[in-house]
Amino acid sequence: MKRISCSLILVFLLLGCKEKFLVSPADTNGLVVNGFFTYGDSCWFNVSYLESAFGIDSNNYSNDAVLTITEPDGTIHTTSYPDYSPWTENPNFYNKGYYRLEKPLTYQPGIYKLTVEVPGENHLTASDSIPSPVKINSGSMGFDNNDNLIFFIDLTDPVSSENFYAVSIFRSIYFKNTDTINPEPEYIQSPNSFTFLITKSGYYGVFFSDETFNGQNKNVEIIVPHGGEIRTNLLAKENNTYYLKPEDIYQDSIVFTLKLYSISKSYFNYANSYNDQTKAEQDFYADPVVVFSNINGGKGIFAGYSTSTTSFAFRKKSYP
Repeated sequence: MKRISCSLILVFLLLGCKEKFLVSPADTNGLVVNGFFTYGDSCWFNVSYLESAFGIDSNNYSNDAVLTITEPDGTIHTTSYPDYSPWTENPNFYNKGYYRLEKPLTYQPGIYKLTVEVPGENHLTASDSIPSPVKINSGSMGFDNNDNLIFFIDLTDPVSSENFYAVSIFRSIYFKNTDTINPEPEYIQSPNSFTFLITKSGYYGVFFSDETFNGQNKNVEIIVPHGGEIRTNLLAKENNTYYLKPEDIYQDSIVFTLKLYSISKSYFNYANSYNDQTKAEQDFYADPVVVFSNINGGKGIFAGYSTSTTSFAFRKKSYP
């Protein structure tokens, strides 16, 4: 039996983040709704109260909201308020205004509509679309001259449309558990702690658009700083190929899962303004930044995305 649970190297989905919205005094009361949606998977939304011009009161959530999403063909989806959150390993998130769609959405071209009703508050609405997934044509993995782990992926940007992207990477290390008597090896995951950067691309962070390569092939380079510790501690090289060191009898594989997200323009605007605000908070003299919102009657984000996935692995060499 395998225990397959991945740790996200860099989480770019900001679902439920308690970001601050810089607002005018007239906007000091109301609701904030945050949610990102896709098809065929779980979708979570968070409903909180905006208590002051300094941001969201982290202890004030709405537990009696009614959220519905209407698909382009008119199909209506409702949410439930479960006794757990998307981050079940962290009890601090339990019962903190998180709602989950009861059934996955289907992919359809067109507009998805959100309505949020909370007793005594404004009726909130929002709308957005799910971009078509963009396939990862090919990919490779290795090390650069600075001992950084480096990934290359190739994508073909759709013609005649404005497209926006993001990238995330999961790393999993599996070890054989010799304490089990199960004939099929039990696997356990080692602790993971990594960040990664997109460099040499001219884009900020992990979000980028097709402004400079619309309708063309694009090679994206992703660098994981300090990847040399993997090469030094875990890998052996033979004929320009890296394998896991054979002397480590417990280790089985290191797997990197890379996801390319096609995100809506609303998602892109939200992410960029969120990053700009984060940087501005660290500079006393920076101009105020208002985080992008597409929630009518309140604040927050309702944005669609789709994903394409590829994996890379270091494994032990097989000997005849």
